[in-house]
Amino acid sequence: MSLPLPDSNAEYGTHHYWEQRYAVEESYDWITSYAQVAELIAGAGVKKEDRILIVGCGNSPFSAAMYDDGYHNIVNIDYSAVVIEREKAKWARCENMQYLCMDMTNLEFDHGTSFSGVAADIVEISSPHCYGLTSYCVFL
Repeated sequence: MSLPLPDSNAEYGTHHYWEQRYAVEESYDWITSYAQVAELIAGAGVKKEDRILIVGCGNSPFSAAMYDDGYHNIVNIDYSAVVIEREKAKWARCENMQYLCMDMTNLEFDHGTSFSGVAADIVEISSPHCYGLTSYCVFL
């Protein structure tokens, strides 16, 4: 179950909206499933042992599907504490996968932390502004 659509797109840019939504919503893939882009990710040279950052992970099963495909060094971030705690519990079987409560506009990793791949989509990139930009997946 998810919340009704907000009255304004600007609500998507509020922390309160996401905390409320994730308190009731089990799962949602905004753009695509991992299965739909698995070949693209492998074709981009991302190796199973690479360290991967998933920005704005939300409650999508995307990272768990990557984990099941052999990518075990995944760090998921989202600024909703509600979703981070729920996802940690839901995917506890994915032993090396991390969930961190962190704002993508203020990353708090230790100096020298690096990632071989970063997955995000325009929803995260545009959410502070909510201008209704077209969505697509970015894997760098």
